[in-house]
Amino acid sequence: VLFFAFLWPTFRLRDPWSPEGLQALLGHLLLYHNLDAASFATINPSFWTIAVEMQLYLVYPVLVWVSARSGWNTALAMAAGVEVAIRVVLSAGGPGPDSSAMFALRYSPFAYWGSWTLGAWLAEAFRTGQLPRMGMASMVVACTATVAASLVRPLEEFVFPLGCIATFVVLGRHLDGVGRTGMAGGSGNPLARHLSFVGLCSYSVYLIHQPLAAGGFNALKRYLGLEH
Repeated sequence: VLFFAFLWPTFRLRDPWSPEGLQALLGHLLLYHNLDAASFATINPSFWTIAVEMQLYLVYPVLVWVSARSGWNTALAMAAGVEVAIRVVLSAGGPGPDSSAMFALRYSPFAYWGSWTLGAWLAEAFRTGQLPRMGMASMVVACTATVAASLVRPLEEFVFPLGCIATFVVLGRHLDGVGRTGMAGGSGNPLARHLSFVGLCSYSVYLIHQPLAAGGFNALKRYLGLEH
């Protein structure tokens, strides 16, 4: 409640109590606003990820069931296959890139399922001591592929999963070092000391950065007399 009260002045709704405003508020309350273009960014554009996260947790039992029967590798392959298929459709334009169905597909949890599962798989591998060895070459390839995809328009839909793979490799290399030296032994590494703190704060900063930046920008325009 306090979080929404803090962000109330930054709402992008002219009239929150209009039918459109109430629909947007209901979508945010029930966490399905990521599937509706009309309410997607009506409060805070960053909030769409909260809905995706909740929906990913709702389908998490599917991953647990598949991993229990066939292993985490199979669960990861399934989730990645679904995400890649969706992104291929989005890259091709599908039935219409601006249609409501395509919008819902683009921001559905399944468009991020493989990327999200990759993090869960990494945590499980670290917990069980089965981290794969990742050399410097794999990190260079993953980072280069991410940058290259961002420069090629047909591959734009794959920038996010490629970036997740690059992050997976970087964290995997770090966690492998921590696992071999022990948590105490890794405390001298600046990354080891600050990674947990950054992880705790980063998502919160992400969620509020847009309204704060917009508010600061608008205040600067008023101060400079640039508003019309």
